[in-house]
Amino acid sequence: MNPTNIGSTISQISSWASSHIILASFCSIAIYALCCAIAMPSVAWLTLSSGILFGGLLGGFICACGSTIGAAILYWASSQAFGDGIKAKAGTIIDKFEHSFLRHEFTNLLALRLLPVAPFFAVTIAASAFKVNFRKFVIATFIGILPVEISLAFLGKAFKRELMAGRLPSAHDLLSPSFMLPLIGLAFLALMPSIIDIIKPKNNNLT
Repeated sequence: MNPTNIGSTISQISSWASSHIILASFCSIAIYALCCAIAMPSVAWLTLSSGILFGGLLGGFICACGSTIGAAILYWASSQAFGDGIKAKAGTIIDKFEHSFLRHEFTNLLALRLLPVAPFFAVTIAASAFKVNFRKFVIATFIGILPVEISLAFLGKAFKRELMAGRLPSAHDLLSPSFMLPLIGLAFLALMPSIIDIIKPKNNNLT
């Protein structure tokens, strides 16, 4: 299928979504939540599609809502299915990591969502195994994933402009500095409490 035909199809679907914005939004949230809940490895294409249909801001917000709901479901399901089994098999190494992670659980989780160095579902299952506070988990997931989803949605919107003009977009844009550098900076800031805690000298108690 050539870019012109793709652009025509996108135009028709976008017109339907605009005419049924509430229904289309809830359907998109439900699909995204389901994909995250079943631990689908990569859902970036859904965010790009959401950006094509709804634009950067609304598309990113819809996907952030869907991913947060899906992550919450997976968190609950993991806690019910595995309990303490994962930690019991991992031994003392995971206990040490858990202690370090939980000292700044909100900011560490926020950083992992902002700059996903580990798969989304793996972070969710780990948070469940570590018994991260559920409220903090949900808030950190939504805040952390929102800029990522908005960035990808705006990329989808840019792809839409190219397709509507009859040109194929380049996947190289995904690695552009304008997309990656702000996320790296946000992740670094989120990790600062843990970094400071590691490098600061320990005070000796005077007796």
